Amino acid sequence: MRVFELLDHSQGFWVGCSGCSLVEYLIGKGHQVFVLSWRNPGARHRDWDLDVYGGAVVEALGAVRAISGAAKASIFAMCS
Repeated sequence: MRVFELLDHSQGFWVGCSGCSLVEYLIGKGHQVFVLSWRNPGARHRDWDLDVYGGAVVEALGAVRAISGAAKASIFAMCS
């Protein structure tokens, strides 16, 4: 299982054009794929630090494990 952080929805590398999507490729290889997408922060997020973002990733991994029944999950992250 892989968990992907998708920061820029316009990147065909992740989703979009048939045959050039990493998500499409991994699903085709039998992986169960989950995508975590961050929004652009606004004024209400100004006090968020790395601990808040890291905690959100840990929480998301817990949800992935609960949904999938997997004991562990892998993360692939990319910023654009």
